[in-house]
Amino acid sequence: MLSELVQQLTVAWQPIMDLHAGTPWGYEALIRGPAGSMYEPAEALAELARREDSEKEFEETCRRLAFQAAAKELPRSAVLCLRADPRFAGLALAPPDLDWPAERTVIEISEGSPLFSEPEELQSRLGAWRTLGYRIAFAGFGSGFAGPAALLAARPDIVKIDQLLVRDIDRDPWRQEMVSAIVRAAADLGAVVVAEGINAVAELNEVVARKITLGQGTLLGMHVCGSQIPDATGGWQHSRQGSPDILASELPSTGAAYVVDRTRRIVAWNEDAVTMTGYRSEAVVGTKCWLSGLDHSDMSGSRLCFRACPLVKAMQTGQPQTGVVSLRTAGGARKWVVTHARPITNESGEIVGAVETLVRTPKPQQQAGAAVAPEQRPPRESLREKFE
Repeated sequence: MLSELVQQLTVAWQPIMDLHAGTPWGYEALIRGPAGSMYEPAEALAELARREDSEKEFEETCRRLAFQAAAKELPRSAVLCLRADPRFAGLALAPPDLDWPAERTVIEISEGSPLFSEPEELQSRLGAWRTLGYRIAFAGFGSGFAGPAALLAARPDIVKIDQLLVRDIDRDPWRQEMVSAIVRAAADLGAVVVAEGINAVAELNEVVARKITLGQGTLLGMHVCGSQIPDATGGWQHSRQGSPDILASELPSTGAAYVVDRTRRIVAWNEDAVTMTGYRSEAVVGTKCWLSGLDHSDMSGSRLCFRACPLVKAMQTGQPQTGVVSLRTAGGARKWVVTHARPITNESGEIVGAVETLVRTPKPQQQAGAAVAPEQRPPRESLREKFE
């Protein structure tokens, strides 16, 4: 049975977003069986492999598919995250003929691994992966019996907080305290924290307030196939106009984005923004953003351009702004997006403009208010030093 299904396996990608830059930091590989069948979920396939005593072969197949898909579909700047069972640490992770860098790869393990009852053996097998340059993530932390002993056994570079703790965190003080405790523990261990299952605006705001730098969930991006992942060019070569200080700054390399100067004149517009909005760069570059047609509205339908513009707030406060808004497309329809606006500074530290990134999201099931919230942005070097 499993041997027949293996021929139909595919890889989907769950983006892991940098919550401060608003751009994809990495992609988690999700193995999928035949669409619409009972074996579409990876969990069902894994259970079938266990029943047929084919776990080792299934693990090897999933790894090969994930790396092959990454080499074909992911930007070279992205981080590949994939689940792997440390019981099979002796199996090659990546096919030998693929050139995917180990330093851009994160191996996720879950607390369900039987090796957590053998901490010395677990550390030895994870150590073998680390020797090759791979990073280790502890996925689903807080969902069951995982605690300090599990963290000490895995010594992860990344701690992924389970979606059960993130769900309704804005309304549950117990979840807030538990997540804060995990963040503190991860910081003491020198680990990066990812919040899983961010599906609502209020959850996103609460996660950001707890100084979590990375997140994933339906609000931040649905599962996508490789053809839907933006390339790493950014497409800025067709739209660059404006001051040298702005254009010399670090602009997003992936995803829909545009740049304004202090007067809110659009000075840069990338190709992914064309795809997202339908507006060609020649139609919007040089215009004031509120006159371009690309107006933002909150969840009550109120226009934000003059009373709560995220770009204005970013330039006034010097802090990034994150929220969910609807934007008008060239055809007059509206799309819901997660918007991230951050200030741009020159070499003297003066704010000279702002850049806004847009990530498509389902219509939020959220009441009006708090459409955009300020964030405290940590030094970006903390992430780069770990994964570059």
